[in-house]
Amino acid sequence: MYYTCNGVYEKCEVTMKGNNFLNNTSERSGGAINWAEKEPEGIQDSSNTYEKNYAKFYGNNFASYPQKITKRKDGRLLQEGDYLSEQKSGAVIDTFILQLTDKYG
Repeated sequence: MYYTCNGVYEKCEVTMKGNNFLNNTSERSGGAINWAEKEPEGIQDSSNTYEKNYAKFYGNNFASYPQKITKRKDGRLLQEGDYLSEQKSGAVIDTFILQLTDKYG
């Protein structure tokens, strides 16, 4: 399911509770739900069931638009100020990955 709403120009509200999302597939992101602009209310509510959903890039169950850039090194997420702040002028910087992440990381 793809959901978008421009809350500035449109009055829209979606509440998701008591839904079963099973065996959904996305060629991009959000195997069951992909949203833009405004997050559907209750998307992470415990009354919703997400099972065996798949997204090719990220967010097997749900995803949104990229909201921040994160750094990864050796498979782990680096915290703000971590790693580069320890570098000295002229030193070699080890390889790390910059990654766009959505609200859910």
